[in-house]
Amino acid sequence: MDVTRLNPACDAAAGADMTLCHPVTGEALPVTMTLMGADAPEYARVLRGQLDRKLTGEAPTAETLAADHIERLVGMTKDWRGLKYEGRAFAFSPNNARKLYQEQAWIRDQVQRFIERRDNFFLSKANSSSIGRWGKLRRWWAVITGVKPFATW
Repeated sequence: MDVTRLNPACDAAAGADMTLCHPVTGEALPVTMTLMGADAPEYARVLRGQLDRKLTGEAPTAETLAADHIERLVGMTKDWRGLKYEGRAFAFSPNNARKLYQEQAWIRDQVQRFIERRDNFFLSKANSSSIGRWGKLRRWWAVITGVKPFATW
């Protein structure tokens, strides 16, 4: 197997769509967020900048760590569709993403989990003819249930 054919940084930077789910029932909501993965060069750049500031500044506080976490999520959010806030359309912008992640912990948690899962980005780019029968079954399971299958399936 030529491992150079797998390029997690390229796939993660291209982004993948996450369907937002209800925080209690897990039901898919009519909101789609386009996110980059943790292997994206942008993620490393944001993280390095935050680490550089910590190394040259004061000791981090819980407040600054939480703010840094939100900034990483903002940096990984490329777009969203179908999102309303207080009954009105809520267009994507970094400032709106920051507000959303600060005020809606359940969305923040879903976004963080999605960004950290490499398979979210590899599966979205897989050619259906190359993933085989079990790959198709895993993809079907993820779409129907909203739950990512075990990698060993």
